[in-house]
Amino acid sequence: MKLRDTRRKPQGLSACFWAVPVALCLGMSAASAQSFPTRPIRIVVTYVPGGNTDVAARLVAPHLTADLGQQVIIDNRGGAGGVVGTEIVARAAPDGYTVLFGTSAGLSINPQLHAKLPYDVERDFSPISLLVINPQLMVAHPGLPAKNVGEFLKLARAQPGKINYASVGVGSPNHLGMELLKNMAGIDIVHVPYKGSAPAVLDLMSGTVSVFFSSIPVMLTHVKGGRLKALAVGSAARSPAAPDIPTVAESVPGFEYVTWYGLFVPFPHAAGGRFPLERGGGEVAQAAAARPAVARAGLRAPAHQPGGGPPVHEGRARAVVAGGQGHRFGGES
Repeated sequence: MKLRDTRRKPQGLSACFWAVPVALCLGMSAASAQSFPTRPIRIVVTYVPGGNTDVAARLVAPHLTADLGQQVIIDNRGGAGGVVGTEIVARAAPDGYTVLFGTSAGLSINPQLHAKLPYDVERDFSPISLLVINPQLMVAHPGLPAKNVGEFLKLARAQPGKINYASVGVGSPNHLGMELLKNMAGIDIVHVPYKGSAPAVLDLMSGTVSVFFSSIPVMLTHVKGGRLKALAVGSAARSPAAPDIPTVAESVPGFEYVTWYGLFVPFPHAAGGRFPLERGGGEVAQAAAARPAVARAGLRAPAHQPGGGPPVHEGRARAVVAGGQGHRFGGES
């Protein structure tokens, strides 16, 4: 399900997200555009090292370094569900050397759930490219008596209110994904929010919580190590990284839950500040995301669709948390 946006239509962000090269996003002179980049580029990741977002950024960064001919440095600035790092980029000079590794949590969910943020997503950022689609993996404690989603749903219906699931906070993508499943499948399971994926995974391994939706690259490592078991992937089709794992949609038709990552730069507010660059940054970014190592990790490079906006599959579940269930910022996917 797609998230229906009730806010005013974006004038810049969604309208140009897919088609805008760095040519339209970086406030530079024509002369500097021809030589860009001349020094290292900083990509701000808005979560701590080792998490899902950090893993995805570090998979892509070496390929961006090779393609751009300059070092791409990952700068982790976690805090407040991604707000701290996002504000740093919003306030940075619009010269192309500070880039936001944007997430659906930080740029789509937080603005929907929180009226006051220290930045305006539509006003303060220019998109370079949607980078990767991040399918989610539904994992369970090995002792849970269910081998797939069908068996899990049967178990949940037999024990309403007895099975719990983890998330990284109220309004986080994995909270919304599980609420979407609850809504579509008609089950009653209990939400247990954590302050990050690490403590959630530790409690999942110990059996304190039963299930968790999270990013394939990180969760698949635990599944292969026997510490967790996979029930299903949230994408509409099976993941090439784990083709033997079924989709949720095979048991719940129409279900789809993925998140996305993209590259953004501060909006060039200066008058006449948009000038063409020699190379399209979106093309460079998407070429990096399409490398085999990225695909093997379970991330998927999106198709280039001019005129469209980023996919936001947080689904109908947004209505569940938009009604005031807590005030914590949404966590990483």
